[in-house]
Amino acid sequence: MVVQVILTPKIQRAIETILTSEELSDKFRAEIEKFTPVDSKYDEENSRGIPFETVRKCHQHMTKDYNPLYLHELLDESDIYFPPLPKPKRNPELVARLERLKAQQANREYKQMTKGVDNQIIGSQNTFAEFGTELRSVKKQVLAVFNSFVTVICAFVFGYMAAYYTYQPTAFCILVGLIMSTIVALADIYFIAKTVI
Repeated sequence: MVVQVILTPKIQRAIETILTSEELSDKFRAEIEKFTPVDSKYDEENSRGIPFETVRKCHQHMTKDYNPLYLHELLDESDIYFPPLPKPKRNPELVARLERLKAQQANREYKQMTKGVDNQIIGSQNTFAEFGTELRSVKKQVLAVFNSFVTVICAFVFGYMAAYYTYQPTAFCILVGLIMSTIVALADIYFIAKTVI
């Protein structure tokens, strides 16, 4: 395998200087002429390679005919050239499968984002679609209020009757009944708030 180095503007200028010489063999001239146009905008991404043997021959020719130039000075700013890898052809079946999988993933993400959103369309003909669930919820709340109301009344009656059977005056019986019903009402409110919140 031929080792190549990156063709820099410095190497190209050296090649142009060598091409002005008349002592070049036709074979060597043809070998280096393809590297002659100097790139005004040099960057490593769009670089091309030149065989190291050709650079070494250029160096030998320059040291023989022109000012002495060391090989490392000529190779300054250059590096080993690796030709770009060819991009493999994409299989059309694989591309179609990837597109399908991307669409499925996007659909899954959309469903995940919108799963908590109400499906009922405002103004549609099906306005009673969730009437049953709303009715059950209202029924549950009404039963909780009714149960609390009955419990408070029963606590008042219990407190009143307990004081009544101990032969206390009526005002004292009402006061005991109110205290008992207030305690039960506060307990009911606490437990209702705890279950709702």
